[in-house]
This record gives sequence, structure tokens and C-alpha cells, in this order.
Amino acid sequence: MKSRYHFLVSLPLSISILFQKNIPIAFLCMLVGWLVDADHEIDHFIYTKRFVINPFKLGNELTKQWSGKLYIPLHGWEILYLIIIASSVFNFSFLVATAYFFHLVMDIIGNDIKLLEMSILVRWSRNWVRRLPFQSINL
Repeated sequence: MKSRYHFLVSLPLSISILFQKNIPIAFLCMLVGWLVDADHEIDHFIYTKRFVINPFKLGNELTKQWSGKLYIPLHGWEILYLIIIASSVFNFSFLVATAYFFHLVMDIIGNDIKLLEMSILVRWSRNWVRRLPFQSINL
């Protein structure tokens, strides 16, 4: 899913939290709901040896090149679990986990990704090769 859509979904949640005068949580929700896509820069740099600093243009650049591998180390159910644990240990809002969860769900729906492919461990076990929807998956 393109960054602008993640931005549009994350913005209302962050603004509603701002109205509650909770600036750090609003910032964290925006960070994990939108800016977590910064890890796409890693994939893009691996393929092109250059960065696309503008997050709104990154999605277009990524569609121009594709090697079949998908690293995106900040996208994974494992990260969601870590956010949930951290929110319990450090006593901050579960809204941050909610924002991250919505990001993952939007990517699954918008990019036609299987649930298990949103796992860092699953992608790692496949040598980072992304299975396209029409390819068979042996799990």
C-alpha cells in the first residue's frame, strides 16, 4: 500500500489523540502507522543503490523495480508483539499497537499479501523471497 494511504488512515487516529492532549502517543501512532514504511527505503536502496527521501514518491519507485525479494524489516507480526509487550512494560497506550496493526492489515489487503507473509521469520525462512498471490505456498 502506498505511503499516502497509510498517512490518510493514521492521521485521524493521531489527531483524535492530540485532542486528548497526549502528544507523545499521537506522535508514536503516526510514526508506526505511517513512517514505519521507511523500511521500504532499505529494499529500494538494495536494488538501486540510491535513496528516495520523499515517502510519497517511494511507492512509485518501488513498483518500477522488483527483484522478487522483500525485506521490510519493520513490517511483521513479531514487531506488533514487541509493541504490545513494550506498551505493557513501559505503561504507554495500546493505541500505538492498534496503529501498527492497522498498518499491517492495510498492507495485507492493499498488496494482496498472505497473513503469514507479514511475518519477518517467514520471509527470512524463504530467503526473503515474496510469493506472489498466484504462486503456491508450502507452509
